[in-house]
Amino acid sequence: MSGTTATDDRRQMFSKGTLGLLAGVMALSVVLVYFSNTAVTQQDAIDLGEPVAQRTITLHQVRAGEISVHDSETGNLIARFDGNKGGFVRGAMPALKRLRMVKRLPADAPYLLVRWQSGGVTLEDTAVGKRFYLNAFGKDSAGVFANLLK
Repeated sequence: MSGTTATDDRRQMFSKGTLGLLAGVMALSVVLVYFSNTAVTQQDAIDLGEPVAQRTITLHQVRAGEISVHDSETGNLIARFDGNKGGFVRGAMPALKRLRMVKRLPADAPYLLVRWQSGGVTLEDTAVGKRFYLNAFGKDSAGVFANLLK
């Protein structure tokens, strides 16, 4: 025998540098998850100014691909999107609906739609308590929602 043991023959699966890198990535992940769950987000830090127009609306899926938008205070129909109209509203509906479903919140709770002094448009889910900065999805997408304020 050459004097080596079985443990000497095993190769390291990961180098010390790789293990250090993995530990760093895991620590960074924990920090990012922590800060993503705090009350202050970057969108809250955006200076939107004062509201210049606002309306509470409800969104209803009439049938696949067709969404109706109502003024939540009067119940009046504001818009109906189907076919090639209101693609952003129709596309956002499943995500908004799922967010409430996961948290077991009422699907018919109103949304607060606001146009701000800065020109920004936001949609706040009153049930979930989250605000979405619609301009982040592009001028045309925000414009579809902004037209509902008229």
